[in-house]
Amino acid sequence: MFVPYKLVLSERKPVILEVTVKNTSSEPKLMSVTVEVPYELSLNSGGYVRRQEHRIGELKPGEQRKVTYNIFAKPTTLPGTYEITVTVLEHMDSYEYVAGETKKTTRLTVV
Repeated sequence: MFVPYKLVLSERKPVILEVTVKNTSSEPKLMSVTVEVPYELSLNSGGYVRRQEHRIGELKPGEQRKVTYNIFAKPTTLPGTYEITVTVLEHMDSYEYVAGETKKTTRLTVV
């Protein structure tokens, strides 16, 4: 979910992408979230971070956590709709090994 729902270029402020991850299994899971934005957007104010990972830690069955990302426009960003990819990874014993992944896309309107 975006807060607010669109990025206004003239305001020069980021929008916040809130990602809620929930463990729907009956066993504890080690989880991480990765967000990737297109070239026209950035995950930092400098304009050079397009991919960012947050290690959530172990989630108990039914537990959920919220992760937030700031999404910025670059000075060259034009109005339009941009696709953002959110990937939730389930890890085995450490973050080095991936047991499963769920990938979703969302769209951000830039005006």
